[in-house]
Amino acid sequence: MITLDNLFDFLEDDLFLLKPLQKDLLKRYHHIINSYRGRINMISRRDVDHLAERHFLTCLSLCRELQSYNFSRILDIGSGAGFPGIIIQIIFPDIEMVLLESIRKKAILLNNTCKQLNLSAQVVCERAEYYSAHSTKNFDIVVARAVSVMDHLWRWSTTVLKPSGYLMAMKGGDCTREFEWLKKQNLDFRQITTPDSWRSFSSYLETKYIIAVKKADNMRR
Repeated sequence: MITLDNLFDFLEDDLFLLKPLQKDLLKRYHHIINSYRGRINMISRRDVDHLAERHFLTCLSLCRELQSYNFSRILDIGSGAGFPGIIIQIIFPDIEMVLLESIRKKAILLNNTCKQLNLSAQVVCERAEYYSAHSTKNFDIVVARAVSVMDHLWRWSTTVLKPSGYLMAMKGGDCTREFEWLKKQNLDFRQITTPDSWRSFSSYLETKYIIAVKKADNMRR
């Protein structure tokens, strides 16, 4: 079983260097998620004993990819327990992060988590379709993890993304139909897999990837 310490050692070997404060925040966040056991189903029960590998590692792989993008404001659709939004906020503390969660109990716990970790992320309790239709904010990047299919995610994202902004959906398994839908819409997208070194560290990543969809420069709300 991969632990956070195993993960930190691997990241150091991969030259993904974390500051002491970031490691401390990740450890505290791990502890907080564990404390939810029996209170509310924030994550799948089968994943509770595999937090470091199935949640922290996958979200940090997204953060690794984000290092090559320019951004100052990110929206996390269907944030749930805060994956990937809270981890992104820990790795990129100076950005503006909005955590969108429609379930009130989860939104309350998300807000409490941000306060305990002293994070600046804003928690919004609204359905994605309502927020996308009424938000006055524009985002450089929208992220989503195991939330919905690509046509829904793109519909919710396109109205709040800046021109040339990106939807970055964390996916797993067979997404052939979703790729076909993206092609039919003539959207600029690519499938991003994790590096070989990351998949060697954890076979769990072998079926995980990111679908990055770019909004056209001339596309408005």
